Amino acid sequence: METLPVFGDYLTRLADDALPLLVDSVVKGALILTLAFAITAAMSRASAAARHMVWGLSLAGLLLLPVLSAVVPEWSVPGLDRAVAQPMLDAGPAPVRSQTAAEVSPIGKKGMAPTVSNHGKPNGTHGVTLSSAAAAVPMQESGSVSGAEALRFHLDAGAWMLLIWLTGFVAVLVTTAAGLVNVWRLSHSAEPVEGPLARLVDDLVHELQLGRPVTVLVSSEHAMPMTWGIKPKVLLPADAGDWTDERLRAVLLHELAHVKRWDFLTQLMARAVCAVHWPNPLIWVAAYRLRMERELACDDRVLNAGSRASDYAQHLLDVARLMRSGALTAVAGVAMARRSHLSDRLLAVLDETRRRASVTPGTALLGFVAVGAIVVAVAGAARGVEAVAQERPAATASPVPADPGLRPEAQGPERMTSGRLDLGARALQVATKVDTETLCDWSAQVSNTSTSSNIDDDKMRVRIKRGDCRLDIDSRGDFQLNEVETDVMILSPGGYFEIEERSGQLRRKLEIRAGRDGSVTRRWLVDGDERPYGADSRAWLTAILPFVYRVTGIDAEQRAARILAERGVDGLLTEIALISSDYVARRYYEVLVTEGDLSPADVRRVVRQAGAEIGSDFELTTLLRAIAESDLMDDSVVLAYVEAAGTIGSDHEQRRALDAVLARPTLSSEAAGAMLKLASDISSDFELAELLIEIATKHPIERSMTPNYFEAARTIGSDFELRRVLGVVLTQGAPDIDVLDRVLAAATTIGSDFELAELLISVSALYPLDRSVPPSYMTAANTIDSDHEMGRVLRALVQRGNLSPDALEAALRAARTIDSDFEAASLMLEVTARYELSAGARSVFFEVLRSINSDYEHARVLHGLLKEQSLTEALVADLLTSATEIGSDSELAGVLVTLAQRFPIGDRLNAPFMRTVDSIGSAYERDRVLAALRSSEIR
Repeated sequence: METLPVFGDYLTRLADDALPLLVDSVVKGALILTLAFAITAAMSRASAAARHMVWGLSLAGLLLLPVLSAVVPEWSVPGLDRAVAQPMLDAGPAPVRSQTAAEVSPIGKKGMAPTVSNHGKPNGTHGVTLSSAAAAVPMQESGSVSGAEALRFHLDAGAWMLLIWLTGFVAVLVTTAAGLVNVWRLSHSAEPVEGPLARLVDDLVHELQLGRPVTVLVSSEHAMPMTWGIKPKVLLPADAGDWTDERLRAVLLHELAHVKRWDFLTQLMARAVCAVHWPNPLIWVAAYRLRMERELACDDRVLNAGSRASDYAQHLLDVARLMRSGALTAVAGVAMARRSHLSDRLLAVLDETRRRASVTPGTALLGFVAVGAIVVAVAGAARGVEAVAQERPAATASPVPADPGLRPEAQGPERMTSGRLDLGARALQVATKVDTETLCDWSAQVSNTSTSSNIDDDKMRVRIKRGDCRLDIDSRGDFQLNEVETDVMILSPGGYFEIEERSGQLRRKLEIRAGRDGSVTRRWLVDGDERPYGADSRAWLTAILPFVYRVTGIDAEQRAARILAERGVDGLLTEIALISSDYVARRYYEVLVTEGDLSPADVRRVVRQAGAEIGSDFELTTLLRAIAESDLMDDSVVLAYVEAAGTIGSDHEQRRALDAVLARPTLSSEAAGAMLKLASDISSDFELAELLIEIATKHPIERSMTPNYFEAARTIGSDFELRRVLGVVLTQGAPDIDVLDRVLAAATTIGSDFELAELLISVSALYPLDRSVPPSYMTAANTIDSDHEMGRVLRALVQRGNLSPDALEAALRAARTIDSDFEAASLMLEVTARYELSAGARSVFFEVLRSINSDYEHARVLHGLLKEQSLTEALVADLLTSATEIGSDSELAGVLVTLAQRFPIGDRLNAPFMRTVDSIGSAYERDRVLAALRSSEIR
């Protein structure tokens, strides 16, 4: 266990050295990738091989970036040095405020109860006795600390960042190594090709002028065709021998093109860059684009070699459908057809306008020079970390607050610490008078403070870092403070309490020890030299102890309850304003909520102050939910609550906070309106959808709430989430006509044909039977591009069976946009089965029928007419006119036979009937129709 602190210190030092270089590389790498995205976007009409070259050179530049940054002469662009240097400073020895160990694993009050002892307490003293086991860090109660926990409390934020980066780095390398092992296994279970296939391989190697030997293997499995290795190997599946010569040639050409382009090496290079830059999401998008352009470039090689685009597309589709490549294998091997890439590749293969040229040596040289210049320029730019660090102002604070009602960090950089003149605040006044003896201004409210705490049996260890300042606290046994919490008065026999402050080479240390008889001795050290313990040392301790309480949260619940009892609500709110840790502040607030006798006005103050001061979304949400679940809420508190929830930046946490209000049995219209206005600012479609669904489910949408509700719904960008919300509104609000109409209006913003069709089908089932279909329904339906989805929507509408003639005509007019003969015919058959066609509807019906090109589908609709409709001479005349457009003798004869059998062909229809018969070219089919006509006349 002794080695863990040593390892923690070593890792901290390593982080101090490595993190600036790592952050420098990541920031500059992001700039290079952004430029690569811009360049390839401008090259959208260039060949895939050219874009792949840009991506490959850019990723190679990222790999060389640390070396280039060290050797390239430095240059500066005004403002750019700060943009790059600032993240490095924030990640370095002066990190942005990290939470205490308790904040990392907030458990609440469990395991936090301190050991309160009256041992040695003088009569009449209202002091505070703290056990070291009462520190603010939730720990296991067994008294021993595991190795993982000990390590956790000895690492600062920079070391944790380095550990996290190393974890991702190793994970990427391990998956790559596992992929290489997989392809090695495949190669050892495969057999070399022989016979005609081997000769085909030789011909293609010669055709591509590879200039190096290639081993082609046939696997014993249905493996995806792929290539790998410095000494290249190409793997074919077990059934490759059954393929056609055309497919074999296309697949081998594709894989050998990878070999010629050295794509295996570029893939390994991309994996190495991903390992180093894995926290940057741009690197994963860039690696994907590199893979995609690589495959497109090899597809172009196959097409340039003479393969037909349609045939090659079919080969790709079949290979992707029938073959499999494991995820690990695809990491190391260059597979032919991954399903995730397939749709874009098929479109590219079939696009006759694409450029498919390879990269010429001249183009490669130009690309190398251009990308190389960019990488070298970025490598030398913006390395002014020291200059920026020197410009960073020291954190200072004045002892007099501008507004004691708010915590200083919520009042901007000019705010001072809170200053109500009570017993606890006098310590800060004393500290300012003896600042010559105080190395650091611990009363200042700054963000770059990191804290770690550790408890082992009856020992406590606290480490606080703020820039170059450090505060170390070690104790053993129970210790008791005086009533104003400015000095340690009593220690357990044999116990000690040590506190040391450091700033650079300067040190201040106070050692307080208790003998076996309970007597207390003090030893005051300044820069290692012992000095008399007097006014300066007492003032030094007085200034530091409140800060320790506020940062670490030692004895938080008991201390908050004591302050509440002594100073009331105002006093506790003032004390909370001095606490910089959101986790500790939240614990103090919870004591106020659970133990304070709060009026509604007090609760509103608590909610507003918490919303203004607590920066952690999680901590603020936790506090607000605790308030919402209490009996302190009324309508005025709910409005303040919603206002405080509006300060939460995380969409998930904001929705959790608002959900707690929605769980209440009642919700005023005013509160619901405020919540809906706030909901419009939620950017996450999922979180906003969940909130709106919760509102619609638990609280009926009143007419006054309806506009705000749908205004919030319209901000949802996801078609799926918007359809989910509108679908729930339909089930909760039907048959409210205003709600239904607003759903239709909102539906016009849905871009997905499937989602829009699903919603419109739901609307068609719920719309009142005594109302005609509103224009907004058809407006939304006409935005659907998919013939299948349009057919589904219109069939659902027609299947109601109660459409007015005007509505039926509108549905038929919408059907004119359907290009699919099958979908149009299916809709028209639904119409014939459920409606008698009026003169107006019949005109539109036959207009749609004329747009059907398929003889089979055209005849199918006419058969439906003959079967379902009450036949009149006018209808039959229109039918005969439409039938003349059927080109198939068999289909036309079938319609005329059915017509002759169902309707008497009188004198007025005889001439058009016979003209239609004469259009049949087949003598057999004409005779069949005439025989049916004679039979009907005999009957």
